[in-house]
Amino acid sequence: MVLVDPDRRWAEVGYWLFESARGAGRGGEALIMFTTWALRDLGMQRLFARTHGDNPASGRVAERAGYDMAGTLDDGIQVWVRDVGP
Repeated sequence: MVLVDPDRRWAEVGYWLFESARGAGRGGEALIMFTTWALRDLGMQRLFARTHGDNPASGRVAERAGYDMAGTLDDGIQVWVRDVGP
């Protein structure tokens, strides 16, 4: 996790893969497992990720893990969120 606010029960996640590991779905699978663990076992209520607009593959990783696009910052960074389910 990159940023954590235990009082608000949210955290930022970040991910990066070696070039040789990209394109095989590993990033998405890892983010799904991490997200499930953080929301279920750590008691987090919200996770968010920031991706570069010029890296659509990174955004697709977030989408595959159930994150929704919350918006785009002035510098082109896309913000994705995933809340704990009911």
